[in-house]
Amino acid sequence: MGCSSSKSTAKPTAGPTSLVLEVAQPKNEEHNVSEGENLVLTQHGTSPENFEFNKVESTTDQPTLIFLNSGETSCMVGGEDTNKDSNNSKSGDIPLQTENKDESIESSNADCNILSLELEQCSTPEVENVVETTQTAGKTNDSRSPYSELVDMQPLREIAPGVSDQNLYKFYCYRQNTEERIKIFLDHKTWRSQNEWVDNPPLRADSDSTLKRILLSETIVQPKGMVDKQGRPCLFLRLRNNDMTDGRTPKDVCRCALYNIERLLQRKEAVENGVCLVNDLSGMTKKNFHSGIPKVLMTALSGEKIPIRVKQFILINPPWFFNAVFSIVQTFMSPKLRRRFVILKSFDEVNEYIDSANLLEENGGLVKHNQMEWLEEQLTQEQAGQLDLLEFIVKNCAKTN
Repeated sequence: MGCSSSKSTAKPTAGPTSLVLEVAQPKNEEHNVSEGENLVLTQHGTSPENFEFNKVESTTDQPTLIFLNSGETSCMVGGEDTNKDSNNSKSGDIPLQTENKDESIESSNADCNILSLELEQCSTPEVENVVETTQTAGKTNDSRSPYSELVDMQPLREIAPGVSDQNLYKFYCYRQNTEERIKIFLDHKTWRSQNEWVDNPPLRADSDSTLKRILLSETIVQPKGMVDKQGRPCLFLRLRNNDMTDGRTPKDVCRCALYNIERLLQRKEAVENGVCLVNDLSGMTKKNFHSGIPKVLMTALSGEKIPIRVKQFILINPPWFFNAVFSIVQTFMSPKLRRRFVILKSFDEVNEYIDSANLLEENGGLVKHNQMEWLEEQLTQEQAGQLDLLEFIVKNCAKTN
C-alpha cells in the first residue's frame, strides 16, 4: 500500500518544524495514540530522538501508519526510528521504501494504509521560515531528488548545500567542466548580490506593479509551442511595445527580461538545450530603445552571469536606423555572442531557423498565445510558491569562498 505526500518537506533548518500526520493502528503504545486520531510531530533538530508527539483532533477513521520523512531523517510509529544517512541507523519493524518520483511509501509487512503528510505552519518565526523555504525554494538535495544520480553535480552541492538540485541543474547544464560550472554559479551569486535592483522588489509580478504592466505590454513573450528547428524554446521580443516615454526605466525593462529568463528556465528543455531569441523589430522607433538596456543584459549574458545558453538571436525587419543602434549594442557583447546573431529582412526568411508552423499566428504560424492567461498562470504559481527561482540562490546558499 502507498501514498504520495501532498507537500514536500524541506530538510530541517533552524527552529522546530511540525507536520500533521493522519494515523491509526499504532504498534507503539508509548505515545497513547488511538485508532482514527492524528499526531503533530514537532522536530527540534535533525536527529530522530528529538521528535515530540502530540495528539490532535481526529480527521480520519481509516487505519493508517505514522510515518515522517523530513530531509535526511525518517521516523515511524510501529517500528524503530531510522536515520537513512547515519552510520548508526536502525532498521524499523516495518520495511519502508521511498520512491523517487512521487515519494510514495511502500509497506510490505503491515496491514495498514499510509496517508499523506501535510505541513502545518507553526506560530514561531523560525518555523515560518522553514515553511516558506519548503513552499518556494523547492526540495533540498536528498536521495529522492530526480537529479540524485548525477554524481558529477556533487561539487556544486558541496559549495551550495542550501540550494535545490533544480537550481543547481541550471549551472550543471550550462557547462561540461566542473570548474566552469562552479565559476558561473559563484559569478551569478556575486552579480545578483551586487545588483540589488534585480531582486528589490522581488522579481515577481505579484509584488511589482511596474513589472506587471511591462509584462502585459507584450514587449517580451514566451509562447508555448514556439521552438526553433533544434527544439529550443523561443523568447519573442517586440521592441515596438517598449514605450520608454511612459515612465519605465532601463532597469524596469531589464527586470522584465530577467523575469522572462527565470520563467523560461523553469522548463527543462530550455535548461538542457538552450534557447532562441527572436526580435521582431518592425514598427520600432527611437523611443523604444535605451542604451542602458543592452548594456545590462548583454554584459550579463556575455560575461556568463546568468545560466542561460542563447544559441541563436534572430533579428527580423530592422528599421532604417538599426545599424547605428546595433553598433552600440555590439560593444556590450562577447565575440561568441555576436556570432550567434542573424539579421533577416522579413519573416519569409525565418523558415531556415524556425518552421513556419511554430511561429505565432500574427506571423503566419499556428502558435497561439494569450499573455494575460500566461501571466495569470505565473501569478498563481508565485502565490503558491511553486517556482524554484534563481533568486533563492542568494537567499539560501551557504556562505562560499
